[in-house]
Amino acid sequence: MEKTKKLNRPPSLSELVSRIDSHKINQVKSSIDERRNTARTILTRQENNANNPKSYNKHTPSLSAIQKRFANQNSESKEEISNKENYPLQHNWTLYYDSKSATSTPTTAGPTDKGTYEAGLNVIQEMKTVEDFCRVWNWCKPPSKLERHSNYHFFKDGIKPLWEDPANSHGGKWVIIVRNSHWLLDRCWSWLVMGLVGEEIDDDDLITGAVVSTRPRGDRIQVWTRQTKVEECNEIARKLIKILEIGNDNNNNNISLEFQYNQSNPPSTNGFIHIVPSYNNNSPSTTPTIASNGGFKIPNTPTDRWRQ
Repeated sequence: MEKTKKLNRPPSLSELVSRIDSHKINQVKSSIDERRNTARTILTRQENNANNPKSYNKHTPSLSAIQKRFANQNSESKEEISNKENYPLQHNWTLYYDSKSATSTPTTAGPTDKGTYEAGLNVIQEMKTVEDFCRVWNWCKPPSKLERHSNYHFFKDGIKPLWEDPANSHGGKWVIIVRNSHWLLDRCWSWLVMGLVGEEIDDDDLITGAVVSTRPRGDRIQVWTRQTKVEECNEIARKLIKILEIGNDNNNNNISLEFQYNQSNPPSTNGFIHIVPSYNNNSPSTTPTIASNGGFKIPNTPTDRWRQ
């Protein structure tokens, strides 16, 4: 029976990263230790047999005996893993995958046929514990390795990655476009998902999920929200900017951030934080500052990459 241990708080981003690494390392170390001990036993017996030929047939294990021993060790390892305490996540999450060629998706400016789109979604795994997340994350391809027009969807349990889902129908999304940088796309997606699982981005359950999409004109990451109140959504954007290091001088030419509504006839996005890439490498960088209304001040120069 699976054991669970309640935490007083959800795991932090750094704890998740550490746990993913230690999970992988412990599995490898356990496997190596088992095989090293078995090999040491066999070598010791071979050495004894060489010194005492008469005992060779008596003490040398048969092939079937060796295979049985490995099978028992693997069985014991699985039992040890299953008996370990699992740490539940604050929210359960589901990872989906879909791939299309030159067809519109929820990342474009208009909803697709709901039935056709939903039928193309493939559930990779539901995640209820930190261990579930670590197992999935260790083996998933990074977004940069997916074929073009492919998508990962990472959504809270009970919420489908559809505009029509009640949790999404009155909301919007933050759209991060990453151009010409596979490593930056993979890093931002990893940090975003671990930040969501570690509850470091969303304090008020406003985020419903996230999407990463590979596209020829710029890969994109989206963070979907339940509603479109400017200040609440801008607070999410500020956390994304901090955690993903958006606007960092090394990333200025590769990344942008803007808010989009989910509805077909969206109102103006004035008031939402907006980051545009600076394509002039010779222009001085502009450091964002916090305005009195909580947003970012906007210097009135053409080269500014931060505006609202």
